[in-house]
Amino acid sequence: MKATCNSIKSAIFILFLSLLLSGCAKTVVRIVDGDTIVLSNGNKIRLIGVDTPESHYNKKIERDVVRSKCKADDIIKMGAQSADYLSNLLLGNKIRLKYDNQRKDMYGRSLGYVFTKDGTFINEKIIA
Repeated sequence: MKATCNSIKSAIFILFLSLLLSGCAKTVVRIVDGDTIVLSNGNKIRLIGVDTPESHYNKKIERDVVRSKCKADDIIKMGAQSADYLSNLLLGNKIRLKYDNQRKDMYGRSLGYVFTKDGTFINEKIIA
């Protein structure tokens, strides 16, 4: 009985610690594009609900050209602008992350809601 109580206490402590650490401040060390950042711990975070133009030529650009009827070069310029905007907001700053039910996307990136130290909700700021 005592061993069971200790096991339960340990499990609760581990769960509490993981929840606590998931909201800890992390530093943004790189901006991949207008909707993806890299943290000091190496984690790549895709901002939930945000889809900015691509800043480099890839297969998605080809689909975006067809859908938007814009030139690839124009899409890449808009993508670079969105990456610059996100960089001005976050690069070198500490952020706090919140996760949704789906923690990873099909590319293995973590999916998150990003908040600055002053509480600004970055996902919302980008699309507003």
